Amino acid sequence: MNRMRETLRSALSTAVRQDRLIHNVARYGGGVATARPPVDRFTDHELALLLKAAPDEHFFRLVLLLARTGLRPGEACGLRWRDLNLVSVPPRLTAVWQLDRWGELAHPKTAASRRTIPLRAEAAVELDRWRHRQQQRSTRRSDNTRGLVFTTRRGRPIDQRNAA
Repeated sequence: MNRMRETLRSALSTAVRQDRLIHNVARYGGGVATARPPVDRFTDHELALLLKAAPDEHFFRLVLLLARTGLRPGEACGLRWRDLNLVSVPPRLTAVWQLDRWGELAHPKTAASRRTIPLRAEAAVELDRWRHRQQQRSTRRSDNTRGLVFTTRRGRPIDQRNAA
């Protein structure tokens, strides 16, 4: 519908420029609002089944954090260990970075995106376990020079499109 309105507006603008019309009435109307498609979210039961089935998967903690905090995938992929405070009451994380499409750390677009988010105890426990597991693997060669919480098995940043 909006495409048809824009085509009509363009044609009438041409007619005004050619002095065939006095005013372009399509210029004053707004676009037609279209309904957004519904977001397909997991139900509580589906999420519980997913988390129960995947505790040993490499990306389990990432899925858990996305589901329990509402972080955006880019923010979760850009989360660094120093942005987590797992010993505070309640445990919390501060989202100050995100990974851009080139895998570089970047500040979020708006100041409102920089926020502190409380963590559920279950997420804090899993992240603490993940930290210990990552430290054990870091004795071997690792590419995680940025101190990211979530990386590939080789320590490289996760592409946010793979986390969505």
